[in-house]
Amino acid sequence: MCLERLTAFARFFREERACDPRTMVETFAGGWWYTAGLPGGRRIAVCLSDVDLARDLSLRLASGWQAALSGTRHIQSALRANTAIGGIIVRPADSRLLSPVAGPGWLAAGDAASSFDPLSSQGILKALRGGIFAAYAASDWLERGEAEALDRYPYFVQQEFDGYLRARRRFYALERRWTDSRFWARRAPSPGGDRIWNLSRERV
Repeated sequence: MCLERLTAFARFFREERACDPRTMVETFAGGWWYTAGLPGGRRIAVCLSDVDLARDLSLRLASGWQAALSGTRHIQSALRANTAIGGIIVRPADSRLLSPVAGPGWLAAGDAASSFDPLSSQGILKALRGGIFAAYAASDWLERGEAEALDRYPYFVQQEFDGYLRARRRFYALERRWTDSRFWARRAPSPGGDRIWNLSRERV
């Protein structure tokens, strides 16, 4: 199951002044941005949008990425004195849940089992928690012969993903400035539940 085709367009910068390590998030009509200081006097800035909208904005190109950046206030200010290093790096950032997540003799763990929107800031915590539960399930099955361990594990993954979806809906609903924007309209609360993306392959 895939809820959207959120895609990250990242660029690294060399800090020309003292690095502020804090993470900053800023929304815009086509999605949202974040920037954070990195070790070694570097900074990363990332624009996140749906793959079809990103194509319209030409976010894969430095000119399109820069044009989108110029529409921000805080992110643009944080990068003003910095020098870009390299080009645009494109990575998927969508919300997914594998189904089934386990079967006879196997189970999926980490991002292979599910992936969260970066806005959740749950990456490290999710990896640690998921690894622990996957290890419990594997140990119960391999060492104790408990076949039902592979039945319990999918329940954990599903409950974790359901909790994430509730938080995701709540946080995206806080942004109300661009009600006509396709990006934010797709994430607006809907009586029909979460929208499932058509997984026909789309190029940025």
